[in-house]
Amino acid sequence: LRSIAKGFPGLPSNVDAVMVDGDGDIYAFKGSEYWLYFADIKRATGPRDIENLGIVPENVDAVVLRSDGRLMSFKGSNYYEWNNTGLYEKKQICDSLEV
Repeated sequence: LRSIAKGFPGLPSNVDAVMVDGDGDIYAFKGSEYWLYFADIKRATGPRDIENLGIVPENVDAVVLRSDGRLMSFKGSNYYEWNNTGLYEKKQICDSLEV
């Protein structure tokens, strides 16, 4: 297993979650911070405060960019949905599943 930091200079190792946006840029999340790796210039910026993205909580388990542009973060049994207008309320994953 290879560290993400070795393949993408400027990103930290041991990240909590990673997301790739529509441009191929990589967001790496660790604790209360995130880094952004620009694929076209192969360079990272950060760390920056995760709150700037509207993602809660810290130490996210996963982050997903949906095809409709909404950003979703997951922590434990909850998820948070965000778009350019702001953060949505915390929701239970099990309440959102249809069986």
